[in-house]
Amino acid sequence: MKEVKRKSFGLYDILFYIPVFALCCLTAYLVYEDGFSFVFFAAGLLIAYIFTSFFHELGHIVVGAITGFKTVKLSFSVFTFDFTAKRVLTIKLTPYAGKTDMVPTREGNFAKRYAACLYGGILVGLIFTLILTSL
Repeated sequence: MKEVKRKSFGLYDILFYIPVFALCCLTAYLVYEDGFSFVFFAAGLLIAYIFTSFFHELGHIVVGAITGFKTVKLSFSVFTFDFTAKRVLTIKLTPYAGKTDMVPTREGNFAKRYAACLYGGILVGLIFTLILTSL
């Protein structure tokens, strides 16, 4: 299976992520009367985005470890952890919110174990988002 790599922001990112962020900032600007509230909202939105991405990827890693997968590389926001390289942490701009590369460490029922890894990230990301929005 050939791996498809994205090297830069694509049309999908321009048409979806940037307008969504701009709409959130515009809404905050219109709702809040002073400039400081808007700045705090925008900073909080960015921090929440990074934390949500991290916990989503953490969900993949935890369920992957339980179901027999080893994490090789973890990327979220601008941070990349490569557990096979000499330099584990690198900081660079990536075109995706998060990415976890894992390899199976045992045989048997690969499809169900892989599906569990996928749903683990979604479930943990959903739980964290619900906790974050309830504060």
